[in-house]
Amino acid sequence: MILSHMTIYGCPKCGEFVSKTSPSSSYRSTGIRFTDGKLRGLDAIHDYIVNECKKCGHLFWIKDDYKIGVYDFGPFGRKDEEGNKALEAKVPNMGFVSSARLPDIYGLHRMLATGDFTGKKQEIYLRKNLHWSFNDRYWDLRVLFLKDGDQEIWEENLKALIPLIRFRYKDTLYLAEIYRNLGKFYRARWVLLRAVLPSMKNAREVIWHECKKKNSFLVPYGKGKLNEYYVDGYPDYVQVDKGKILNGK
Repeated sequence: MILSHMTIYGCPKCGEFVSKTSPSSSYRSTGIRFTDGKLRGLDAIHDYIVNECKKCGHLFWIKDDYKIGVYDFGPFGRKDEEGNKALEAKVPNMGFVSSARLPDIYGLHRMLATGDFTGKKQEIYLRKNLHWSFNDRYWDLRVLFLKDGDQEIWEENLKALIPLIRFRYKDTLYLAEIYRNLGKFYRARWVLLRAVLPSMKNAREVIWHECKKKNSFLVPYGKGKLNEYYVDGYPDYVQVDKGKILNGK
């Protein structure tokens, strides 16, 4: 993978450094797209904008207020040497700075329960990633619920997502998948009737087929591609205005 730049942030509670790397514009993942919209694979890049501090465990939104600086890798021959040296002086052992990591299922649930978000887009971001975290667990372990209360968190989160995305056409496939995950197969197929764009065809057919089988669990459906219908949750590296989400707009 050819990297473009790395941005260093500091935890607002303890100051621990955390990094976010961005690939060059030519990067394309070879991961697999799943019915929940997320791209999964060893080279899938997840550009998280919430972080759990490795040192103190603080959960926070990664935003410019906490930015220390940007390291330029100069993937096409141009590199900001002066800026890089200035950042290296601020951040010792920069090569060992940990990457941003998404809070786990219970951390995301805690952020939602305490209202640690601003506006609809931030809430959708947290809820989608909570949904995907459960599905990651299922895909890795073939078990969806591990602790008492997990099923309640899962169902409450999916039900809360429905009114947030119900009228957003780009989330038609995702809405159908939520109903399927809840076991509401007829409702899911009814929603799929709205998914008429050619780019929705593959996922629509797979979700429809799984509804007929009465399967409510996650399934893969194709190779990874940039997909505009899942942009708000950042399932992979896509170009969007993250500032709008961080500002809750």
